[in-house]
Amino acid sequence: MQEECARSQARTLAATLYEHTGTFLKDVKASLEPKIDVMAIDFGMVRVEHRKLVDKVDANESTLTAVRLLVTDMHLHGLQKELQLLLVKANDAEARFHIIKVWIIGLPERVMEQSMELYLEKWLVERVLGGKQSMFSSVVLSHGAPGYASEPGAPPRAVVVHLFNYRH
Repeated sequence: MQEECARSQARTLAATLYEHTGTFLKDVKASLEPKIDVMAIDFGMVRVEHRKLVDKVDANESTLTAVRLLVTDMHLHGLQKELQLLLVKANDAEARFHIIKVWIIGLPERVMEQSMELYLEKWLVERVLGGKQSMFSSVVLSHGAPGYASEPGAPPRAVVVHLFNYRH
C-alpha cells in the first residue's frame, strides 16, 4: 500500500508538473508570438529592401559599364586622330629628310614668266634631268643669293633651289 500511495503521489506530481510545464510553454508561446510576427514582418521588409538595393546595384553596374565603354571609345577615337596626325608628321619629316639644296650659277635673271619655283621645276626637268620628274616631287623654295637683285649689267646671281623629296 505504501507503494501504491507513492505511485499515486508520483502520478499526481507528474500530472501537476505536466500541467505547469504546459501552462508555462503556452505562456511563453503567447508572449513570443507577437514578437515573432513583428520579426517576420520586419524580415519581409528587409527582403524587399534588399531586392531594391540589388536592383539599384545592377542598374548602376550597367550604367558604369556603358560609361566605361563610351570613355574607352572616346579615348580610342582620340588616339586614332593622334596617330593619324603623327603619321602625317612622320611622312612630312621623311620627305623633308630628302630635301636637297642646289645652287644654280649663271641662270639669267628675269627669265621667269611665272613663279621662280614653277620655272625652275620645269627647267630642271627639261634641261638637267632629261625629263625624269620622278627624281624629286617639287621645288619647295628658290631664291637668289644674295637676296637683293643684281645691278643691270652685273653677272647674274646664284639661285638656291630646294628640291623636295629628292631621290637618287
